[in-house]
Amino acid sequence: MKRSRTGFTLIELLVVIAIIAILIGLLLPAVQKVREAAARLQCSNNLKQIGLAAHNYHGVFKKLPPGDQQPHRASALIQLLPYVEQANKYNQFDFTQNINTSASNAAARAQDVPIFICPSDPSNAQFTVTVAGVTQTVGRTNYQSNLGSRGWFRNNDPSTGGLFYFDSKVRLTDVLDGTSNTAMFAEVKRSNRQGAADPLKIVSVPFGIWDGAQPANDLSPKLPECNTSTPQFDYTGLQYYRALMWTSFYTHTVPPNYQGFDCVRSVGLDKGHQAARSWHTSGVNVLMGDGSVQFISNSINLTTWRAMGSRAGSEVIGGFN
Repeated sequence: MKRSRTGFTLIELLVVIAIIAILIGLLLPAVQKVREAAARLQCSNNLKQIGLAAHNYHGVFKKLPPGDQQPHRASALIQLLPYVEQANKYNQFDFTQNINTSASNAAARAQDVPIFICPSDPSNAQFTVTVAGVTQTVGRTNYQSNLGSRGWFRNNDPSTGGLFYFDSKVRLTDVLDGTSNTAMFAEVKRSNRQGAADPLKIVSVPFGIWDGAQPANDLSPKLPECNTSTPQFDYTGLQYYRALMWTSFYTHTVPPNYQGFDCVRSVGLDKGHQAARSWHTSGVNVLMGDGSVQFISNSINLTTWRAMGSRAGSEVIGGFN
C-alpha cells in the first residue's frame, strides 16, 4: 500500500518562495506610487487651503498679506493663520516685537502647523533658536511665497514683482496678468542640513545676476555666482514664521527643482535666487492667484516660468507645461 504525500519537496518550496519574492518585487513599486500619489494630493490640498485663506484675508483687508513688515518680520503664512483654523496660534504672536529674537514670541515659534507640512518631504531636520538663554525647536514649512521673476526682497515693480515682497500691499485687482496666470505660493524642500554639496544650503555672495531676465536660459542654469562660494545658510523651510529670502520666499529666476545652489547677496541679504522644489516626481505644486493648484513640470519653458512669477508683466502664457 502506497502512502500519500502530504508535504512539499525542497524544489517546490523554493519555487513558491521565488514566486512570492517576484510578487513582492512587483507590488512594492506600486505601493510606493500609491503612497506618493496620496502625499502629492495632500500637498496640493494644503496649498488649496492656503489659497482659500489668502482670499479670505483679502476679503477682510482688501489686499494680500505683506511678505515682510517691520518690526515683527513675520512671513505671509503667519498672517493667514486665523484663516486656516489656527487663530490660537496666531494670537500667540506679539507683533510689536521681532518674532525671531523676542522672548515674548517663544510659544508662537514652537511646533509645526500641520497644514504647512508636505508629507512627501523626508527631512527630519529642525532648527533651534536661543533667546534669553532658552533654546527651542521651531516650526517648519514646505510652502513659501512668490517674490517674482526678479530676486529682490524689496522689488515692487509690477512687471517683474510677485504677489509678496517687503511691505507689500498687493490687491487682486493689481494682478493684471490674471490671477489664474500668476503664482502665489509654491512648494520648497525643507533643508536636511547635511552635506556641503546640498543645494538647499544657501550660498552667500557679494555679487550676482539678480534680474530674472539675465541667467542662462537653458532649463537647468548653473549660475556661476551661486556655485563658487561656501554655503552659509542651511535652514530653508525650517522657520515657518520668519520672513527672510530663504525662509519665506521663492523666486521665478530659476526653474523648478533647480540643480544648482540657491544664493543670496551677502550685503543686506536682500537679493537672491531661491528655487521652488519638491520631492514629487518631475515637478512641483504651485498655488495660483485664483486659488487653483497647478503641477508644474521641471522642464517648463523658463520664459513661461518667469512670466508666472510677475503680476503685471503683460506676458502671454500659452500653457504651464
